[in-house]
Amino acid sequence: MIGIDWSFTVADRLHLRVIEQLRSIVVNVLQGNMLDIQGLRDIVNLMRKNEEYFAEFANSDTAKLFTPPIFENKKRAYGYWF
Repeated sequence: MIGIDWSFTVADRLHLRVIEQLRSIVVNVLQGNMLDIQGLRDIVNLMRKNEEYFAEFANSDTAKLFTPPIFENKKRAYGYWF
């Protein structure tokens, strides 16, 4: 693990965290272990919660996959429920 240099910005530390997690996942897979799906979810969640530091991800088509459409319940619809 890389030691934390407190002169790094928040963005630098978050990016280093993602890089370390990805590196760990890749090494584990190369060693013949199963893919760490939860680790990948954690990385995505970290990026989603810190969009200001991961703007490229936030504006990507991939990020849109993690944003479900909003359901609107209209009173005139046949399946209306409250």
